[in-house]
Amino acid sequence: MQPAFSLPNVYSDHMVFQRGMPIEIAGTAPARSTVQVAFDGVRKSVRAGADGEWRVEFPALPAGTGHVVRAENGCGAAIELKDVAVGDVWFAGGQSNMEFPVVGSQFYGLPGGWDLAGEANDPDLRILYSQRAVSPDGPCRDLPRGACWKPATSREAVGICSAVGYLFGVLLRKRLGIPVGIVSSNWGGCRIEPWIDEATFRRHRCKAELDQIARARKLAKGGIDEATRRMKNDAERRTRLLENWLRRKFFASNPAATKAALASWAKPGLDVRGWTHGTLASLSGAKEPGVIWYRREVEIPAGWDPARVRFRADWMNDTDEVFWDGRKIGQTWIDTRSYWYAMRDYAVPAALAKPGRHVVAVRLANHFCSGGFGNVWIGAVGSDDRIPLNGGDWAERVELRPSKACGERPVAPVGAEEVDPRASMTLPSTLFNAMFAPVSPLRFKGAIWYQGESNASEWKKYGRWQKLLVECWRRATRSPDMAFLQVQLAAYERHSPDNRLPDGFWKDFGPENDQDWTAIRAVQEEIRSIRFCDLVTAADIGDHSDIHPSNKREVARRLDALAGKLVYGAKGTATGPILKAVTRKGAALRCTFAEVGSGLVVRDTPVCGLAGRKPAHGTFVPEEHAFAIAGVRGKWAWAEARLEGNAVVVSSPDVPKPARVRYAWSMYPPSMRLFNKEGFPAFPFQGKAK
Repeated sequence: MQPAFSLPNVYSDHMVFQRGMPIEIAGTAPARSTVQVAFDGVRKSVRAGADGEWRVEFPALPAGTGHVVRAENGCGAAIELKDVAVGDVWFAGGQSNMEFPVVGSQFYGLPGGWDLAGEANDPDLRILYSQRAVSPDGPCRDLPRGACWKPATSREAVGICSAVGYLFGVLLRKRLGIPVGIVSSNWGGCRIEPWIDEATFRRHRCKAELDQIARARKLAKGGIDEATRRMKNDAERRTRLLENWLRRKFFASNPAATKAALASWAKPGLDVRGWTHGTLASLSGAKEPGVIWYRREVEIPAGWDPARVRFRADWMNDTDEVFWDGRKIGQTWIDTRSYWYAMRDYAVPAALAKPGRHVVAVRLANHFCSGGFGNVWIGAVGSDDRIPLNGGDWAERVELRPSKACGERPVAPVGAEEVDPRASMTLPSTLFNAMFAPVSPLRFKGAIWYQGESNASEWKKYGRWQKLLVECWRRATRSPDMAFLQVQLAAYERHSPDNRLPDGFWKDFGPENDQDWTAIRAVQEEIRSIRFCDLVTAADIGDHSDIHPSNKREVARRLDALAGKLVYGAKGTATGPILKAVTRKGAALRCTFAEVGSGLVVRDTPVCGLAGRKPAHGTFVPEEHAFAIAGVRGKWAWAEARLEGNAVVVSSPDVPKPARVRYAWSMYPPSMRLFNKEGFPAFPFQGKAK
């Protein structure tokens, strides 16, 4: 079968090409056919290869907008891209803290994000958002279905984007005054290895990663080993146990309430004045296990094709049934892979999707811990049109809470991705293949990367992997000078946003805390050894009870400042103090720093949960767990510290001969008050006296 004449979906209206670098346009056509490509009237001719692939390159251009790209084959077919821009293109990648959207739900979304997205009105900030996808067998040509460039002029375009990525793009636009493209491509919970291509693993003889890739390919050919067979059998057994518990106990907790709810709660015309009202982010019924209903009105615009209307959600936790004007249009049950985090995509029957007002009802079942919603919207197949639903007036009512007779929920079934590596987003190279390779025809000015939580337990390997990642992305995009800016992991103790720790939970902790979280922060700083690479810290702006801290604005500010200096030649200090040297000073240790800027300061903000002595201006007290010191082999002790010019002097009566020092060396450092006058915090550190 001959390849069709087409362009990958990374090429679309409103796209951004990287300024100052050759512009590459690639596509497919029937084998050995001729394709004419015009960029602003400059025409080039290229012949497709035997595989149907063709590629053409235009000279570099300065920043600008209003460009047009037109590709034609010899049979009269043409593809035209309008409103094409040339500017700076940045890739925003990582796991959930980079995926964290502008508009989300409950704990997972930018505070004020709904209003921020609604106010978006910058046609020269362009966003390319990728849905999640895996590809165990090699690089893909296209991003997942529906991906296309959109200007940041609507809530639909901005709301789904990475909050850090969008805010970084907004700041770059102010800094540069030229078009900026942000590619938002990330996956909550992902590891770093899936973003590195197979060729890089082969080049560096990474046997473990190559073995995993080979095993996945063997499974594609019908091969299966005994370990996988046992895991599948165990998953089926656990699924049966969970299904029996759900049907016979959980959903049977209140039969009368369930009968009444199913009889009328999805129907139009229902009086919901007694229900709880608010946006999805403000409603709290799903924070506890139970079956909870959500209703709202939506309006389908005139001009939409009723045959193409769909209800979609990034995820709903855990299972659901969705009704449209009283008729069920879709449901997700536990037989769906990763049902608690799977995308929902339900077709609305054409007879029910005519232009006008309709009622959507969601029966959400949260089986365990805290439930909720990702981004929810109404879309039209084959169109960029989208109606976001997270905001607005939703009505919420609880159908049932599980009775005590339910007992504990059986162990959840093993996810299909754990049994079948082909379905797993943890398989080495699979996310590169599906979510990075399709955008590699672009060239990039830089990448921002917020990831590491899922690799914390293997911090000893992370230093090597992050170097391979930079090498891989630069080679794939033919961008040898692509900047790489990393976010150092935020402060965090336990993910329980709906059952928060008390602010002073840390005050009885000792300084002997060599956790994985602190170790990987130190390894992340090794990125500075690579040309045009650096990092910012988020260790001071975390949340002890939420692995997804909400202050993404400050993360974006720090990334923008660092990009300004590293990439765009801005003057001055753009990062926090970095430990330079430790020297003995009698019974104390004296710490000096690089990147002090206009000078060091100790912020006098109170320390949450601090009891006992309060620190005097410019000092730290042992009770606030900021600094610790130890002898050559002795135990660590919390220490006093005082600012002495642009140095910090640290001491403790419990350590008369100190040799080692630490600052903010814990998962959740409660008192990171050491800054430079430019407003950037000192990085957590440990060092030895020379």
